[in-house]
Amino acid sequence: MTNEKAVKWIAKNVQTRGKAQLLASQYAMEDIVEQDVDMWMMEHPSQHLEQFVELSEELISEQREKGMSCEKLLDASMNVTKAMLEYSKIHHKILSLEALYDDEI
Repeated sequence: MTNEKAVKWIAKNVQTRGKAQLLASQYAMEDIVEQDVDMWMMEHPSQHLEQFVELSEELISEQREKGMSCEKLLDASMNVTKAMLEYSKIHHKILSLEALYDDEI
C-alpha cells in the first residue's frame, strides 16, 4: 500500500463525527506521511499513542493556566483518550486492509 492510498482511505472511510475521530484521523495521516505507511503498519499502535499523552498533558497544562473548569478539563482529556482508541482502530483497519486487499485499496 502506498502512503497516498492509506491517507485517501482514512479521509474517505473514517467518520469524523467528533473531535476524537478528527484528531485520530489527522494524527494517523500525519504519521503515515512522516514515517511511510509500511513502517507505520509494522509498528505496534502503542508506539504512536505517546503523542496523545503528550498532547493531553500540554492541553491540560495550558487550560489550567487559563482557569478552565474541571469539567471542561475532563472533557478535553476524555476527547484525547477517545482519539487514542480511534487511532488504534484506524491502525488495525489499515493493517487488515493491507493483508486482504493490497492492490484494491
